[in-house]
Amino acid sequence: MKLGKLSLVLLLSFTLFSCLIYKQEINIFSDGSASLNISYSIDKKTLKSLEDFNKVAKNASTKETIQYFDELAIESYLDSFKEIKSHSVRVYADKTRVYTEIKADISNLRTALNAGLIPYAHLSKNEGNWLFSYSTPYDFKTIKDKKALERLSQVEIDFTINTPSKIITSSNKNFTDKKVRWKFSPKSPQQAHSIPQSFFVEFSGDKISFD
Repeated sequence: MKLGKLSLVLLLSFTLFSCLIYKQEINIFSDGSASLNISYSIDKKTLKSLEDFNKVAKNASTKETIQYFDELAIESYLDSFKEIKSHSVRVYADKTRVYTEIKADISNLRTALNAGLIPYAHLSKNEGNWLFSYSTPYDFKTIKDKKALERLSQVEIDFTINTPSKIITSSNKNFTDKKVRWKFSPKSPQQAHSIPQSFFVEFSGDKISFD
C-alpha cells in the first residue's frame, strides 16, 4: 500500500462518499525539515463500500490493495522514505466512525516531496522565495449531477500549512504572517464542491534552506 495512492483515492472518494472528514497539517521549519499530521475518518456504514473497492483494486493489474485503515501497511510505506525520521500511526473506532491518525517528522521536506510522499505536492525556489504548491487531477467544478453535488457538499476538508517565514502570497488570500488554511465543510462558506484544482503558498526564503 502506498500513502500516495491512499491520498489520491481519498480525493476521488469525495465524489462518492458524503461522510469523509479529512485533515492535513504541514509545519515547515527553517532548516528544511517538517512535520506532517494527517487524520481522516469515515462512517462505519460506508466502510463496507471501501472494503469492496479494496477487493477491486487488489484484483486489478497493479495487484495493489488500497488499505485506508491498516496501521502496518501505512507504517511500512512511511518506512520506505529515508527522509522520515520518525512516525506514528493510529487506527481506532468508536460506535459510528473509524479513524486514522498519521504523524511524521521529515528531515528534508523538499526531498521527501520529490520522492512522492505527498502526491502532486512540490516545493520549489521562486526568485529568492520558496513556493509550496499542491494540485489535484480532479476538477470538482465540472460536476453537474445534483445528487453527486449534495454528497460532495457533506465532505469536510481542512488543510493547513505553517511556514518558517513570512508568507508573501497564497491562493487563499486570508492568511496570517506564517499560516494559511483551506477549509471546506457543510457549515463553512466554502463547501467541498468548490475545491480548486491547485493550492499554493509562497513564503520568504531568507535564512531558509532545503539543500
